[in-house]
Amino acid sequence: MNTIKKVQGLHLAFLMIQIGIIAVFLYVQKTFDFHWGSEDGFWMYVAPISSIALILVGNFIFNTRMKTAISKDASIQENIYATSSLLRMMTSEFALIIVMLIYFVTGNVLYVGYAIFLLLFFFALRPSEQKLHAIFSNGTTTI
Repeated sequence: MNTIKKVQGLHLAFLMIQIGIIAVFLYVQKTFDFHWGSEDGFWMYVAPISSIALILVGNFIFNTRMKTAISKDASIQENIYATSSLLRMMTSEFALIIVMLIYFVTGNVLYVGYAIFLLLFFFALRPSEQKLHAIFSNGTTTI
């Protein structure tokens, strides 16, 4: 089994965990209030800023590690791609956990919307052979 298939399996596991986290928090909280404004105050800014910051950090780590891997041989490139993808997936999952904790604290269902957006973003991070070859064939790391 090659490295990309293993990372794809881990991506699927992370995806299922995130869906489970959303389901558990929805079940435990049981409030579906939607309000926009000063009621959430501090949390209204923490959720998007922390999510964007974590996604940017994950992408930064991924891109810098990919730049160092361009001059390596194929097996090392694949391993660096796998570990970099995992780091990027973990930062994205952490962003979702933070947003769901904010939902748990406030009860505002708006944060579940943020979490679903982060889940869709996470789904787009699925590693593949095509992405690996696209990175190393043209020498750019923006995927």
